[in-house]
Amino acid sequence: MQLINKKILITGATSGIGLKLVEKLYPKNKLFIIARNQNKINELQINFPDIIVYTADFKNISELQNVVKQLQLATLSLDVLINNAAVQYTPTFIDSDFKSSPLTMKSPLISPPYAACVIYCCRC
Repeated sequence: MQLINKKILITGATSGIGLKLVEKLYPKNKLFIIARNQNKINELQINFPDIIVYTADFKNISELQNVVKQLQLATLSLDVLINNAAVQYTPTFIDSDFKSSPLTMKSPLISPPYAACVIYCCRC
């Protein structure tokens, strides 16, 4: 499958797999990015000046809703949604009380499906 001349939304695109996807898809597509780290976003915009970036932390549903509204104003449709955003907390068995474990689960399991539903349905 070739992705050419598509409107693609990538979440979590400032590092790791998301960044590699940006590198691969950037020259031939219009990319929309949702990310949370402003320093990494700034670097991404220097290296890929034509991408459209929105700042939101997927742990915060109201931030996500605001970004979706902005995205809806920028484009009427998307061709591809790549949900890559995640939070990783790696506790050690001896040193941790594991209170952050639910946070690790919330971001990749709840927020991306929510974003997909909101974006697909064009409702907030």
